[in-house]
Amino acid sequence: MYFTWKKLYETGLEEIDNQHKKFLTIINDLHKELTENKDFKTVEAIINELKSYAEYHFKTEEKLFEQYNYKGEELSEHLKKHKDFENFIEKAISNISSSKSIITTKLADYARKWLIEHICGTDVKFVKFINQNN
Repeated sequence: MYFTWKKLYETGLEEIDNQHKKFLTIINDLHKELTENKDFKTVEAIINELKSYAEYHFKTEEKLFEQYNYKGEELSEHLKKHKDFENFIEKAISNISSSKSIITTKLADYARKWLIEHICGTDVKFVKFINQNN
């Protein structure tokens, strides 16, 4: 199932929204490769791209947390969500050679669901914090 960007997913922070759109593109590329071409070398490359892009995106957000002095339980929750995604990707990478069809279809579904929840949950809380405090 391909993922289309909706206005609902916009945070109002252009840099973050653009990064989320790039995330979406990578997830859709993964889905397409899994369902159409099924070239697992390409799948592996896309998963590695997803991992690298996640690291880049998380660093961007974490710099914003510092810039806006975002602290407390909501920050801890947000950082935990980042770590959960990183751990899932690491597990997928380590298991890809033994269970390609199972782990990768789960990965595409997980990544799509995670991104929506990340944007509409944790990122919305951060943007609300920025708007209320700055």
